Amino acid sequence: MRITIFAPGSFPAATGAIVYDTRLVTALRGLGHDASLVMLAGSHPTADDTARASAAEAWHAHGDADLRIIDGFCLSAWEGLEEALSARGVIGLIHHPLALEPFQEAVKVAEYARVERRLLPLLNGILVPSQEMRNRMLSAYAVEAGRISVLMPGTDVTLPRSPREPAATCRILSVGSFIPRKGHDTLLKALSRLVDLDWHLTICGDQTADRACVVELGALRERLGLTERVTFLGALSPAQFDELWQASDLFALATWFEGYGMAVAEALRRGLPVAVTTAAAIGAPLSPDTAIIVEPGDHEQLSKALRRVIYSPELRHIMGHAAWSATRSLPSWENQARHLLDIVTPAAPTSLS
Repeated sequence: MRITIFAPGSFPAATGAIVYDTRLVTALRGLGHDASLVMLAGSHPTADDTARASAAEAWHAHGDADLRIIDGFCLSAWEGLEEALSARGVIGLIHHPLALEPFQEAVKVAEYARVERRLLPLLNGILVPSQEMRNRMLSAYAVEAGRISVLMPGTDVTLPRSPREPAATCRILSVGSFIPRKGHDTLLKALSRLVDLDWHLTICGDQTADRACVVELGALRERLGLTERVTFLGALSPAQFDELWQASDLFALATWFEGYGMAVAEALRRGLPVAVTTAAAIGAPLSPDTAIIVEPGDHEQLSKALRRVIYSPELRHIMGHAAWSATRSLPSWENQARHLLDIVTPAAPTSLS
């Protein structure tokens, strides 16, 4: 089968959506399919003329593909190509509806909602990464339930378990773009109440999407007196990123909204305890044995919960072992590639259900 995924070329390679698209294409190739990832030029997710021209060119170049998947972050580039969207074998991969993302200007929300309400019903089917996103799609858009399927991200079964022995200094890692919805400010406020404990936080993520947020977080870090205890990192090479994971004792993400918390799932798969919010919709089992779970924005409760885990290396070790054991059942990318093929095959009993 020839399969093409169209993705926003303006997004960094380490962005969760691009990682998802890339890993899915690699897995499909491993199964013997002719799969390709086409990165559209121009601005995304709000398309400019270059993006629309790139979408039209890509469509004609890959028009004979058996299955064409449009990443939701470049959906607006397909305005003017409505007939193409309704063609056979065209589906959308909606990591999360843009209009539902918090901390956006009202004019952007209105524009995203207009595009999504106009174009999503034209697609043959829609893939979402979690049941939570499927429920949100059903409540917010006029899309038939039978056309929305859950295809959660796979996991890398070769990920090594963090080898660190319990240590006095708790090395905390947070992975997420420097944008308001990731809740990095909540995490900083929570940790500012724990300066009597021995910890260091590294926040790693794209710093190009919202420059104002980067500046605000830097100012907050300084105002809270955490300059020496909190490190901000941008894009890293895969090897550098893996070293960062291996040097960590605890993962934390105080997010307000996630289609699927890929970084949270990876942390658990690597055997790290996690501190997350109820907004982190993932397929891995979260329980008091593996995770601290609080409501988004509640830095006081997050701080109280973090104190016990940061204070006790032994507790982190116990929670990490539980996380490692609990995530053995998460599907691989190969499994999810097979599941995609089941979904899009008309004869399959699970087709778009």
